Amino acid sequence: MSYGQNKIKLNNQKAQLFDLDTISYKLIKGINGTEIYFVREDFEVSSNQKITLELKEYSNSSYFIFIDVKTNGQRLGLKKNRRIPMKIRNKNLMRCKIYYSKFGNNNSFNWIGQTKYSGVMSFDEEWQIDVLKAVRSDSINYYNYTDIDRVEHSSLIYPIMIDKLGWFKIE
Repeated sequence: MSYGQNKIKLNNQKAQLFDLDTISYKLIKGINGTEIYFVREDFEVSSNQKITLELKEYSNSSYFIFIDVKTNGQRLGLKKNRRIPMKIRNKNLMRCKIYYSKFGNNNSFNWIGQTKYSGVMSFDEEWQIDVLKAVRSDSINYYNYTDIDRVEHSSLIYPIMIDKLGWFKIE
């Protein structure tokens, strides 16, 4: 058995499976409110391979989430410098910390602190369009903008962007 914080049996959490077939883009919503924006081109996969996304969610004083993306039973890898955008319901994510798990001795979790990235809308000079950009969460304010009435707005779209698959703890 694998345990997280407070001896929670994370491996026993119910898996939610999403058959993405060959879809290019999809907003995935978990039963506990997790939203994942799936972009097929972010993964090392051919255009005709069918994809399945597995999601597990658990919430107590921390929020635990498991994400896995597979084709034909094999885990897919994210392409270099690509991230998975996500939101978590009812959680103040601006000041939270994020941890990634690696299994240790006795099938326990070893939580490793991660640099937190967020997704902001940013104007791309080359393409002359707004694009989703992954930035370190401590620099989000740099991307805020002021409208014509001098009201400041946030460019934040996704509070968390992850760059690997597996278990995450957000607290």
